[in-house]
Amino acid sequence: MRDIAAVRELEFSDLYVGHPVLPDRLTGVPGADSSPLVASPVLQEDIDRLVMACQASFSAAHGQQRFKLEYDGVSYLAAAMATQDGHVFLLRKITAHISLLSELGIPQAYIRCLLTRNMSGLFLVSGKARSGKTTSACAMLKERLVAFGGIAISVEEVAELPLGGHHGSGVCYQMVAARSGTSPTEMFRQAMRWGAKMIFVDEINDSAMAAEVLQASVNGSLIVSTMQASSIVRTINKLQSLANEKLAPASVQALMADGLCGILCQTLGLPQHTKLGTELFLSNECNVIRNMLRNGDYELLGSEIQRQMSSIIAAKPATRLMMGGINVE
Repeated sequence: MRDIAAVRELEFSDLYVGHPVLPDRLTGVPGADSSPLVASPVLQEDIDRLVMACQASFSAAHGQQRFKLEYDGVSYLAAAMATQDGHVFLLRKITAHISLLSELGIPQAYIRCLLTRNMSGLFLVSGKARSGKTTSACAMLKERLVAFGGIAISVEEVAELPLGGHHGSGVCYQMVAARSGTSPTEMFRQAMRWGAKMIFVDEINDSAMAAEVLQASVNGSLIVSTMQASSIVRTINKLQSLANEKLAPASVQALMADGLCGILCQTLGLPQHTKLGTELFLSNECNVIRNMLRNGDYELLGSEIQRQMSSIIAAKPATRLMMGGINVE
């Protein structure tokens, strides 16, 4: 790292820059002796230019705390933190293209489920922070458009990946809250009125969005979103906890039983946090699972999740398998 003079050449997880007193620091640098790592003098000159680009973009974003930044041929997702000494910028590199599901390390048996033609309801990609949730969700949306065509709409605070445009015979219209001046929740309501068969919501992290997507999940469209949670059961618990702030608990459980079609929970392991681990859960029209969801018996789901995953992995590609009401071919 001592000889690297450009941020674009450096691999890292997060970059904290711009503090008027504290030095700029990086986390997740491969081979580093410590984390966070203070930027070297050789790298600092480029970081100073990057900070100036952050300040200009932040000003142009009219106070939006999250924004996309293009610098030196690399795209970054940036967030502005207001500290007592001034703004600090947190930067993460983002890719300029949407990967295939197979390139991400998701098992082929799971991919066959994610690309089932007649999927509807709410499908969540969950995991801890920095586990690639948005990458997997966007890959799923893109491959479904390529496979089946149709219209998709994305509802995002910041356009992290290039979803907008043609994908095979399908097309996606990418809505960005920062540009429209509309809240993501209101943008989602608008998208539901426009008749798209697929809608992507970049993250469910508040009660208003949780209630909206659950109520819309029974209307026949496929809603793909992400949520920060470390397991499938914790994802379900968090979804209910958020939605309970807006809807009656019994209503939330009924909506999950009827509208939640599946969850892909993923983790990144070692080395260098690149090995993807995944668990898949499918629930549509499986009476046992639907009853568990309707009754709030989430602690009983563990054994059913394991049974499903074993059946999906064991099924041969040419075998027609009914799993959670979904035909896997």
